[in-house]
Amino acid sequence: MDPIRRRRRPALSCSLCRQRKIRCDRETPCGNCVKSDKAVCDYGSNNPPPSLPIVTQREHEQNSAQADRETRRPTPTPTTSSSRSGIDTPLSTQSGASPAYSSSSTIFGPAPATSANAATSAKATLAGLSDAFYVHYEQEQETASETPSQHIPRCVTHKTRLFGQSHWVSPSIILFRDLLETLEGGNIASAFANIQRCKSLSKLIKARRAPPWPTMPTRDLPSKDLADVLVDHYLQTMETIYRTLHIPTFKKAYDALWLPGAEPELPFVVQVKLVCAIGATAYDDHFSLRTTAIRWIHEAMTWNSCPKDYKPRLTVLGLQNHILLLVAQSIVGVGRDMVYAETGALVRTAMHMGLHRDPSRLQPPIPLRAAEMRRRLWNTIIELVLHSALDSGGPVLLSVDDFDTAPPANYNDIDLDLECPPPGPPPPLTTPTQSAVPVAFRQSFPQRLAIAKFLNGLPPSTPNGPYAAALALDGALQTAYRALSSTLRSHLPCLSILYIDVLFRRYFLALHVPFLEASLAPASVHSSKFLYSRNTALDSALRVWSITSVPPSSSTTHAQTHPRNEKQNQQNENSLLTTRILNNTSSRFLRAGTIQAIFVVAAELRSQILASRDSLVPISSMYPSFVIRQDLWDVIRQAENWSLDCIKAGETNVKGFLFVCLIRTWLEGMLLVPRGSDGDGETVRRLVVAAEEAARTCLGILEGMVGDAASGGGGGDGGVMEGGDGDVGGFVGGMEGLDFENVTMSDFLFGFEESETVSWA
Repeated sequence: MDPIRRRRRPALSCSLCRQRKIRCDRETPCGNCVKSDKAVCDYGSNNPPPSLPIVTQREHEQNSAQADRETRRPTPTPTTSSSRSGIDTPLSTQSGASPAYSSSSTIFGPAPATSANAATSAKATLAGLSDAFYVHYEQEQETASETPSQHIPRCVTHKTRLFGQSHWVSPSIILFRDLLETLEGGNIASAFANIQRCKSLSKLIKARRAPPWPTMPTRDLPSKDLADVLVDHYLQTMETIYRTLHIPTFKKAYDALWLPGAEPELPFVVQVKLVCAIGATAYDDHFSLRTTAIRWIHEAMTWNSCPKDYKPRLTVLGLQNHILLLVAQSIVGVGRDMVYAETGALVRTAMHMGLHRDPSRLQPPIPLRAAEMRRRLWNTIIELVLHSALDSGGPVLLSVDDFDTAPPANYNDIDLDLECPPPGPPPPLTTPTQSAVPVAFRQSFPQRLAIAKFLNGLPPSTPNGPYAAALALDGALQTAYRALSSTLRSHLPCLSILYIDVLFRRYFLALHVPFLEASLAPASVHSSKFLYSRNTALDSALRVWSITSVPPSSSTTHAQTHPRNEKQNQQNENSLLTTRILNNTSSRFLRAGTIQAIFVVAAELRSQILASRDSLVPISSMYPSFVIRQDLWDVIRQAENWSLDCIKAGETNVKGFLFVCLIRTWLEGMLLVPRGSDGDGETVRRLVVAAEEAARTCLGILEGMVGDAASGGGGGDGGVMEGGDGDVGGFVGGMEGLDFENVTMSDFLFGFEESETVSWA
């Protein structure tokens, strides 16, 4: 019996793309032929099929409705844009939404083969591909007197999560999709295999670091010498930003822990461990106490989640522990993506205790010292809510109408000590105190809250469109920033001031990044309209990078080679602690803003390279600085080293370093490789080599972490040797059975199997 012959699948790509084995967008001419200066695409005997590399929400609905009608009646009827398929209901324009916008979605995933099954394939792409990203756009309503409207990216959905405009993933996906499409034309099997091994080792390392759950809290503390250092590091760093403790009261209770026969209460022991866990991030450059800090955080999470002890936690001490727990999770990286959800529980607990009402409005009368502590805690809570929403891209479920608590007064902690006489009127904010910087920062809370709601909430109802609203918010924030600068001008530079400056720049950055794609488009009617956003985003990105990229080792070397008096040595130590917190190699508190800044700089650099191709000055490897800003190149090169330092400091997610290496190689290829078919092939080859080298580098570091754990050494991570068990071979082995032939770049570069989105470095 003759074997059944299978019908050969018709070729859908043009002859050039089939020959080069790269993805074809099936246009006439296709994008690759345009890049190769080939005006005509040859599809052979097949007509170029209409494809859907970018499918919008309206097209899904129209195609679905049309297909349904054709199956019921022989004569199809026209469809309207008001029909809804229910695929993307939360992001669609409904009756209660603003009429000034229309909603659409862009899907990054495999395109359907033919137009006949367009509706079915589109739904399968939405429902079946876990690694696809969906970029949802908002469009200003067109008028006859205006130029054609510009789509503005509103949010990105991936798997079960939705990221608003303030999340770092929005510019990375939107601005660098060409990079992913270019790389998919190469053979990335070797790089993918090493990335899979890195992911397996990462799981092993994290399993060994994490203690078993639940981790019951104990009264065991580190040695007093180590605890003193960690507590001091916390008080000099994060306590100056988020005022949580009354320092004299905390120190008295802390000193009592070490007295002979002391039996401290368990909630206070949990508080001390959380303080030590936060201080451990500034202990050294490589976070050698990572595993111990993770265990302390797990103990606090167990204590905070115990259901039978809920009412005893409704105290100032319980609220302080909850705040410290969220700060520790954010800065150490334990369940960091759940901090946004946990801040909701925190703010509701505080409201349950009445902290959202000013103490002057409550009965019985509250003493001044207790009232000021309530105001401090509420101020810290609303700042954490706003910061977590900015990082996660989630809506801020808080309004200025939800509370009437006044900002805390500008007192030092000693002024509120019970053993001291009642304090007089607080000094002005121009007088440096322990609370001056957070109190001054509170004055800009309404402006920052409005920006977060604009970026991550539902589409606003603005008569002049989103860009006019963004410019109005930008002006209000600029005014608040100038007022804050004038208030704090007499203060010496310190961690809290630098941190606030970074946060302000992050709001400017997040506000203008959604318009960056339109401003960078070459020969676009909208590029000049959004030029202010382009300049503001770039300036803010460079400012964020300049503050958060100073390596801590440079401060250590300077302090060792320049011996000074005791006061200057204290200043050097404070500077070292500041750089360790802001640098983000060990700490994760500001890492999302640093990553977003890198992408904005890379996008600007790419735009300059594309624009310089049409200039009179030719691009060459000898004179690139004539047309390209050298400071932007320096940022990209430094970002590669920074992301590698994060891995050396114990970070297990290697995708950030991989993507930065690819961006650098891609930009260098655009600058140095000539245009044309051969040049495009050389760029793909460079990208494949860069991916393989980056994967090998990361694999070697992770293998070293596991090896140090097996031998009992620290290996710069310090936490791999404790907790958990597992067999390295069991994780890494068995790779031969995997299919690497049909893998795409997005499968492993953006295949977030775990919910660690912001730890991408």
